[in-house]
Amino acid sequence: MNKTFTKFHFYLALYATRAKLRSGSFREVPCGIPSGLDSMAPRRVFFWTPAATAGAQVIVHDVVPEILAIVGEKGLPWEVAFGPEMPPGDWDDLVCFKAVPTDEQRRRAKRLTMLICDQADVYWGALARFDALVATSSRPFARLVSARNQRVFFIGESEPAELITHGAKQLSAGYSRRSDLLWHGGAYSQNSLRDLQPVLAGMKLNPGPRLHVVSGSGPHRTETWGQLTVQFTPWSVENLKAAAETARLGIVPARTSLKSSWLKPASRVRRLFALGVPTIGDRRVPDVVTFMREFDGPAVSGIAEWKAAIENIWGDETRLGRLASAGHGAVAKHHSTARTARQWVRFLADAIQE
Repeated sequence: MNKTFTKFHFYLALYATRAKLRSGSFREVPCGIPSGLDSMAPRRVFFWTPAATAGAQVIVHDVVPEILAIVGEKGLPWEVAFGPEMPPGDWDDLVCFKAVPTDEQRRRAKRLTMLICDQADVYWGALARFDALVATSSRPFARLVSARNQRVFFIGESEPAELITHGAKQLSAGYSRRSDLLWHGGAYSQNSLRDLQPVLAGMKLNPGPRLHVVSGSGPHRTETWGQLTVQFTPWSVENLKAAAETARLGIVPARTSLKSSWLKPASRVRRLFALGVPTIGDRRVPDVVTFMREFDGPAVSGIAEWKAAIENIWGDETRLGRLASAGHGAVAKHHSTARTARQWVRFLADAIQE
């Protein structure tokens, strides 16, 4: 496919899927591990992450150690590794994180899997050349990419034990000392926050907050929005943890396009709940709505709803505590890297038995 036709085909599939004009299908991978794997032949699995991105960290680098822990615990005769370069020798599974293998890599792998969380338009022309696709961002995204490959699996994104444990400690401290708002995400997503600037600049909240923006790689800086002081901090896990410790409430509005909202995961909302921060999400993102339904969390859309939700939740410490605890519990139970690792073991085990 040439680039113009590829992009046209992607957007045609996107709008057709959104309008329910096509009924793509995928399989959601369960986390139950079948018995008898220790008696099977040895298996070599390599997760190829050529770029050291935040997505690679969350989706692969945080998860593979948990997979290795299960391999060791169950005594499975598996070699599992990950990294930017494919090691020597032949591999049973090559799992490519948002990357297309070379012909030489293809020859050395029995099965090729594309692990993809976004940018389906970039890889659209190559998706059909993989034996399977594993989509991680959302179920709508998994359904979309099934337009290019009939073997699509869904394994949702998750949070590492380190952050969940940190959040549990923060929950025990209560909210009397927390007085700040918190937003985090890529620099490219800041426009969604800027859309709320007029509302945030005019709000009178007690206690009067700062707004922490943990984003991008630029220097620390401060802006003033009306009476609201906005502190910009470069994105890192440590900076986010520090901001979460003073955050009374998180806000995560979505970007406007279908590609940037309807297909997206609830990962930024889940991460704040993992850190013990009660958070308002955006109702335009189906994965956010699905996550919030697990504990009746708030999801809104439109300037008026954002304003009302912030004002209604802000001063109610009992509600804040209940919301934070319930959301944190949902992350710990259903969205941990340990659970994701069990799904990956199931995915690989099912492949052995096919």
